[in-house]
Amino acid sequence: AGVRNADGDTPILLSCFGGHLNVAKLLSARGESLGGINEFGCSSLAQACAGGHLELAQWLLPLAGERLLNLADGEDRTPLQYACEQGYVELALWLLKRGANPTPGAQRAAAESGSKKLIRALNAGSAKS
Repeated sequence: AGVRNADGDTPILLSCFGGHLNVAKLLSARGESLGGINEFGCSSLAQACAGGHLELAQWLLPLAGERLLNLADGEDRTPLQYACEQGYVELALWLLKRGANPTPGAQRAAAESGSKKLIRALNAGSAKS
């Protein structure tokens, strides 16, 4: 507990980025916090979304707290924006269904991805906001 690398990443944050669900579960069971952030302001959910790990995000969000859903990092990027930037359409759609805000950054990333399904979903989410 309390171990961090030079970027402030904890073992949980690294396991989330790498998609290592079983490792994250083990670390959580041993008392590691799921709600921490690194030096750049990235949460465990943002790390999972940047890596495209839907199953890990689905496990993580109810345990780590809904506050992570729209938590922006130091560059004002949210988990949804990370998913859109990397083209993880299914993950982005799941985040939207959970209540993620379709920020301008996420909308821009969706447009750049070229996914019509994702663009429509973000536009529909913006209309609700």
